[in-house]
Amino acid sequence: MVSDLIKENNLQDFRLLDTLECIHLQNVSNVIILSFFEESQEELTANPKTRVLGDLEGQSPSSQSGILKESAEHKTSTTKCCEAIEAFKKAKHKTGFSPDLILAPYYSHEAGVKAKLESVASSMNITALVDLYANNVGEAINAMQSFSSKRLIAAWPWVQILNTRGQYAYVPQSPIIAAMIAHTDGDKEYGFSDSYSNRVMNGVVGMEHFIDFVMGENCDADRLRNAHISTCVLAEGYRSWGGETSHEDTIWQDLARVRTFDKIAQAGQKAAFKPSIKRQASCIL
Repeated sequence: MVSDLIKENNLQDFRLLDTLECIHLQNVSNVIILSFFEESQEELTANPKTRVLGDLEGQSPSSQSGILKESAEHKTSTTKCCEAIEAFKKAKHKTGFSPDLILAPYYSHEAGVKAKLESVASSMNITALVDLYANNVGEAINAMQSFSSKRLIAAWPWVQILNTRGQYAYVPQSPIIAAMIAHTDGDKEYGFSDSYSNRVMNGVVGMEHFIDFVMGENCDADRLRNAHISTCVLAEGYRSWGGETSHEDTIWQDLARVRTFDKIAQAGQKAAFKPSIKRQASCIL
């Protein structure tokens, strides 16, 4: 049970619970693998995206998003977060499941964490989701200058939900987008070849920053999308708007295409372990 997990690991800031709630709201049934690390109150308040969470003040040190749990006080939260991300490489050995999507909500805006997500995603041939830290559209677009990967999806801004304590709060988009991708995957046989874009983000009731959206016109939403940023628009509900990677080659800027080729590669690898007499095209396709 989630409540038992939170109690066992002293998760007093509720960010994990809110993240799981974001996933649950997208009506998806999937395996979630968690990797924890410990963070002091000082590190928590030093994070520009966590110090604004008012109900964190005055609380004792807490553990964060459990494959690995580190407690070395001399390490920074960024270092410990990167080690927790690295632990996902051992997920298949430890849990029997291998992740298809990885994310580090509340931390992925850090350059080091973003680089580690990209590295692990590239080595595992999976997709990582990153939340940008920006105060306006221009800053978000400028932040993309350091991105060039078919393994990363960048999202901005944070969105508002009614959290698990009955309060309205801003949360990163990455867990919502990950859940939408997972839902799209399971919606039909070849769901991985479809896009999560232009779908309602269940549970979202607002955005941290206003995003101008006028269909067919030059607007904030399209400028963000043209910069390979997955954003949120208000159009018959709050909807995802994006789904492109930041790879320099336009062929690999379509996330659905990247993931389709990944599935083909996985099928080929599985076929290699079948008896040679059964290695037919049907084994791969």
